[in-house]
Amino acid sequence: MPMTEQNTLLFYKNHWTQIESLSDDDLAKLLRAVFNTTFGGKQTDVEASLSPSALMAYRFIMLQISLDSEKYQETCRKRKAAADKRWNKQGNHANASFAMHDKDEDEDKDEVEDEDKDKDEVEDEDKDKDEVEDVDDAKDKDNSSAAAENKSDSAQVQEAAAAAEKVFLEKSRTMFMPWFNKLLEDNDSKIPKLKEMTPKRSRRIKEILNSYGQQKLVDCCRHAAQSSFLNGKGKNNKFVATFDWIIDEENFLKVLEGNYNV
Repeated sequence: MPMTEQNTLLFYKNHWTQIESLSDDDLAKLLRAVFNTTFGGKQTDVEASLSPSALMAYRFIMLQISLDSEKYQETCRKRKAAADKRWNKQGNHANASFAMHDKDEDEDKDEVEDEDKDKDEVEDEDKDKDEVEDVDDAKDKDNSSAAAENKSDSAQVQEAAAAAEKVFLEKSRTMFMPWFNKLLEDNDSKIPKLKEMTPKRSRRIKEILNSYGQQKLVDCCRHAAQSSFLNGKGKNNKFVATFDWIIDEENFLKVLEGNYNV
């Protein structure tokens, strides 16, 4: 189902923490890379032009842009489904109005042309009964049709949502995962690197971005990578955190709030 193409590209204030240390040249290349990717440029070619620090910022910014695009498409799908539902409802009302108008004309014609009043009353009763049955049949048909259309709209929304989730999973795999692993390398962290981005992990990343925003996700990951306790350092400490442990709702807040910054 074709959707309206989004004509905006959003940058956020919290992106500044990702790009403030870049040189003017790296910043210009980063901006060009974002636009090239948005207009369909090949990701491997785009990334090849960036320095390591600019590449990390690029991947996180593109992940946020992907999430924004998904939200926009979901809004478009909901609006289209609502518009289709209103249109179908108006069409059913119009058909019912025409049916009642035709019925009135037939009854007036019968009253003028019928000569035998008793016979006409019997015929009219039978006709009314038939018309009521026809209206009921038409109503049942309209209801069935509307239910089928609503079911079709629902199925389309579900299919689109599944497709969007698949796209975000791929973005998480190609953008977030390399960024996180590089963060671990830069901090000499013992936290195991990500070898695979599962749908469950991708959904959790999306939940965090929606609930807390990009900057808090970045801060949490950095706190974890730099934490002595979460990296098994210190006397009698053998605990080493994992990515799944870090992004758990309860643990995420503790790490974010600095409970393990030792």
